[in-house]
Amino acid sequence: MTAVGYSVISQLTAPGFLEGVCARGEYLRAKLLELSEERGFKGERGEGLLLGKDIGNQIVEKARDMQPDGLLLNAARPNLLRFMPALNVTNEEIDQMMSMLRSILDTL
Repeated sequence: MTAVGYSVISQLTAPGFLEGVCARGEYLRAKLLELSEERGFKGERGEGLLLGKDIGNQIVEKARDMQPDGLLLNAARPNLLRFMPALNVTNEEIDQMMSMLRSILDTL
């Protein structure tokens, strides 16, 4: 267990890691705002990589049940998606998530 803890702390304190986390949090926020403007969503909350978006019940259900590749979701309420990707998420992975959400929205 000590080796795992050391590895985690080493990553968290590596030069530039936390700055990168902040930058990806801003990127996620910008992409969610872009989606909100396109589709007329409101009600964003949170900071950094922990964001919530009021997005509607049908969307939450469809996103959870996508086949074959569902989105790993945390629906804090029936109409609220909570976005909390790993600290090492990439911009490309955020873009993929946004693309998957758009495809769900296009089916409704």
